[in-house]
Amino acid sequence: MNEKRIAWAITGAGHTLVECSERLLKYKKVDVFLSKAAEEVTRMYNLQDRIQVEGVRVYRERQASSPLVVRLFGGNYNVLVVAPATSNSVAKFVCG
Repeated sequence: MNEKRIAWAITGAGHTLVECSERLLKYKKVDVFLSKAAEEVTRMYNLQDRIQVEGVRVYRERQASSPLVVRLFGGNYNVLVVAPATSNSVAKFVCG
């Protein structure tokens, strides 16, 4: 049986992004999901190299239809972490 991983979704929020990366990337079994806004924010905070480490898989949003989300339904993850999150993202979660 494969060991389950942590799914970490990064949104366009930058506040506490460095602190979140320090906490989450220490586990080394993390899949990082980057929206287009998240790619901008990770560049602004110089985190591209930090998330490109051994044991961490990075998935980038390339299409508007969100095919990456399908990966979350396969039972591969113990937890989904969305941090930091913008109020816009939280509102979207609430509204489904």
